[in-house]
Amino acid sequence: MGGFFLKIAQIIGKPNLAPAAWVKRLVTLCDQAPTTPFDDVQLVLEKEFGRSIDEIFKNFDVHRARLRGDKNDVVVKVQHPGIQDLMLTGIHNLQAFALYIQKNDIKFDLFSVAKVYPRAIQGHVEKMFENALHFVV
Repeated sequence: MGGFFLKIAQIIGKPNLAPAAWVKRLVTLCDQAPTTPFDDVQLVLEKEFGRSIDEIFKNFDVHRARLRGDKNDVVVKVQHPGIQDLMLTGIHNLQAFALYIQKNDIKFDLFSVAKVYPRAIQGHVEKMFENALHFVV
């Protein structure tokens, strides 16, 4: 399951948005999603920072690190290359799927979720960065 569908599962996999059986399955899917290989994450970070992560961080885990010369941990979030195009394609596919569900009288308004998804993602990303520790390298 790719980034787009994982994010959809996180958004609609809430008890107030989906039937309980769906929520249970979506939570399981999210928990079992494969991780991105560290080498891929490292390449993105080093391209963005213009130097190796060993020069910047004392220690580094996928979402948590410690800067050299600092005693505090920092949150590290990586936007993968091409994710914006992938998200737009995914939104289009989700809207088509939602219309199918609606036309076949399945009792779940996925189309409304798909219509607000771009705003929800923007709000989620903004909140994520508000809550994250900010640092300048």
